[in-house]
Amino acid sequence: MGELAVARCPSVYLAKVCSPWTLIAAALVLSALVGRAWAVDYYVSTTGSDTVAGTSLKTAWRTIPKANESVAPGDTVFIGGGLYSETISPARSGLAHQRITYKALPGEEVTLTGVDRGIVMRDRAYVTIDGIDIRGTQMYVLLDNSHDIWIRDGVFDESTLRQGGPKGILIINDSHHNRIQRCQIGRAGYVRIDAASKTGLEDMGGLINIGNDVETTDDSHYNLIEDNHLAYGGHHVLLLASSFNVVRNNTFHNEPWMPDPTEPGRLFGNRNIGGGGGNAGRNLIEGNRIAFAGRPPDDDGAYGIELASPQNIYRHNVFDRNGTAGVGLHSKWHGEASGNHVYGNTFYGNGADETIEGFHKGGISIQNYAGVAPRANVIKNNLFYRDHTPDDRFHQQGVFAVGGNVQLEEQTLAGNWKNAGDPLFVAEPSGDALPEESPDVRLPDLDQQDFHLTSGSPCIDAGVFLTQTIGDGQGREIRVVDAGYFTDGWGIIDGDRVQLEGMTNWAQVLEVDYDQDTLRLDRDVVWHDGQGVSLSYRGGGPDMGAYEFSDGAAE
Repeated sequence: MGELAVARCPSVYLAKVCSPWTLIAAALVLSALVGRAWAVDYYVSTTGSDTVAGTSLKTAWRTIPKANESVAPGDTVFIGGGLYSETISPARSGLAHQRITYKALPGEEVTLTGVDRGIVMRDRAYVTIDGIDIRGTQMYVLLDNSHDIWIRDGVFDESTLRQGGPKGILIINDSHHNRIQRCQIGRAGYVRIDAASKTGLEDMGGLINIGNDVETTDDSHYNLIEDNHLAYGGHHVLLLASSFNVVRNNTFHNEPWMPDPTEPGRLFGNRNIGGGGGNAGRNLIEGNRIAFAGRPPDDDGAYGIELASPQNIYRHNVFDRNGTAGVGLHSKWHGEASGNHVYGNTFYGNGADETIEGFHKGGISIQNYAGVAPRANVIKNNLFYRDHTPDDRFHQQGVFAVGGNVQLEEQTLAGNWKNAGDPLFVAEPSGDALPEESPDVRLPDLDQQDFHLTSGSPCIDAGVFLTQTIGDGQGREIRVVDAGYFTDGWGIIDGDRVQLEGMTNWAQVLEVDYDQDTLRLDRDVVWHDGQGVSLSYRGGGPDMGAYEFSDGAAE
């Protein structure tokens, strides 16, 4: 009724036609339906008072809980510099076109500390947290049945919980379309004496968990983890136990950092990305630097990625000197690692822990620990160089470790550079040793290597096309042999740019039908049967490795 009342009083006639009482009634009804028609800026300061208006720096509130109670859709809470032993947890959600925002005042450092959780969203939506740090809390962030929560430009470090399985950031119970971007997140986890044996050790906790790898009812899908620096998790840095998530352009590392409670001075690390489960698969892991997975206390090595889930895309990542293999395609009790597409990655110096058994080494390990042996994985255009691969019965072709009734012949391998000489990187690392823990979480060593190719690299234009067209045709829908290489972005990011063999222009993918192996594009193209299809490339064809050689040309 409120919307109809407003519609009957167009703005150009408001003053002449509509009575004041009609306008007031319409505004009140509309406000109840969609929130206030105006947005308010509130302020919080360590020198403020909760008894004042909170609408200016001079009348700032003292506490974040006062802001939590007061915000409505469209409002922004500016927080002044200082330490706050308080939690961001708004009493209501924002709206798609009227987000609630909590933001540090420009140039000021805001830190939440000394509480159980720094950010809590239960049944909330459309909230942005921008530029706010969290240190010394038991958990950094809890997103529980919440969606469209955006967390940006924060430093989250030094989780204090030392019991159970601490999580730095927990995204659960159908939480979807959330974003964590440009954050520096570290140190959630610890080592304890094994509760069952009373003698052994076990690692606990993780930096970020998305979904539940035990239950199959948690649809925490369509989340974006982008442009972050993520380091030092207990059992893992990131656990992926759901689907259609995008993890791109992050830096991961998890070298030894957790103290041994029984031996002073001894430290442990673990894997960077792990997970799986009955509700996991079809995730995109792209453009990341995944490095230095260190030895855990209860196993003989850790992987860069070890996911027990199907149909993921691993592309354009650098797997750098992880303790065991860069990628573990492992079927376990909670998931099957089949139908994954691993292409266009660089594997350098993996298996760096000299004490680890051979079947854990190499660039890629394919194992069946329980369940169905991994099959139909596609491994193309990867660059393997200086990975540690002892010549034993577990290894085939120098870079793939297989075991547990896995058949390498059931995987598709093509266009890979397998330690066939110097690929000519821009700046190769100087050694294989795992680094020491950095007190700042960020490792400057990682910024000193550059795995782009230089002119004259034998890996330029040496890759294969990912798939081929089926039949001749023209238009915007192309059938291909295998559409599993590509993504339309799933509503989170832009779709892939694809390029046909022999052509110099590219088209953007608007939709992928994985069942029918069909790509719908944003423009008309012409193709013939069996024509190669790849992501956009330069030169005569795709390159091997994580980076397409550009020779200084504009992207």
